[in-house]
Amino acid sequence: MRGASYLKPPVQSVGYSDQCILNSDSFSFYKYPINYSFIAFRKQPMPRSVILRKDKQQKVLQRLLGEFFSQQNFAEDLGIAASTVSNFINLRPVDRKTFIQICKKLSLNWRDYADFPNQPSSNDNLNDNVTSDEPTQYTISSPSKQRVFISYKRNVEPDEPVAIQVYQELSQQHNVFIDQRTLIGKRWAECIETELRSTDFLIVFLSEQSVNSEMVQWEISLAVELAQSQGGKPVILPVRLAYQEAFPHPLSIYLNHINWAFWESPQDTSRLIEELRQAIHGGSLSIDQQAKTNLLKKSEPEQLLPPTPFAQPVVLEMPSGTMKPESAFYVERNADAIALGGHSVPSH
Repeated sequence: MRGASYLKPPVQSVGYSDQCILNSDSFSFYKYPINYSFIAFRKQPMPRSVILRKDKQQKVLQRLLGEFFSQQNFAEDLGIAASTVSNFINLRPVDRKTFIQICKKLSLNWRDYADFPNQPSSNDNLNDNVTSDEPTQYTISSPSKQRVFISYKRNVEPDEPVAIQVYQELSQQHNVFIDQRTLIGKRWAECIETELRSTDFLIVFLSEQSVNSEMVQWEISLAVELAQSQGGKPVILPVRLAYQEAFPHPLSIYLNHINWAFWESPQDTSRLIEELRQAIHGGSLSIDQQAKTNLLKKSEPEQLLPPTPFAQPVVLEMPSGTMKPESAFYVERNADAIALGGHSVPSH
């Protein structure tokens, strides 16, 4: 008997079977009392659905975004549905051939990244010869799938970890763009502008470090400019990351009049993600004008003298030529003590 695997049970028994190959040459199937002392069994077929290993998710995500900027770009380059890429990234089953195709595109050994879920019992799974060249597409039923752009400052905490977590969660329902690689030159700027031009929401993470980031400021200003000519899109969703100071100029012009979200510690991440979900689906962020008063740190205002009816003349000293030692512009030298006859020079 050629081309079959054999199993000899330790006990001679008689039973019924309709999956036993007794004639390997003709592959005939029999169903009547048989002797199990010497029979051939079918090999277990390779699972059709594969999921990404959880411990490999972060590495795969960084490589994908580093080379293709977004799941949408990657899907278009590979010629598959964006929902399939989303399923792959978010540890949901995808067709085995598609899984291998994705890993190959990312220069990964698919066997090192694959996990096999339990396969449902199906007549199709019993037929090894039935194959399809078309990958199985898993779609997410979402009535309002939006395009979301995440702006943050890279390589600082808590900005990057929170941004990645929000990206992973929101990308299960929406097309989310997050930039994880800095490209020098026109291509990078064009990519950012193209994404912002087509996005529905801009989530911007604002921390002590990011409020002074030129890139974050530019993305916000560009979003404001685009919204004025695109019917209010993208909608800006500011998130303060343990930052309670007043926004510096020009961020104050863009953000002071709209609601914010506030994150203080990692325990707030789940709540923040749910709040952003609701905002994307038509809700609003929690920090409104009333809450802003309680959130922002109050600084003591400087005591200013009341204005006078007329401008007061001020004698200005020119910082050049001969000047008195008491002058604010005077520079003390070692020879001053000798020249002044032992008198000390006032220090400034």
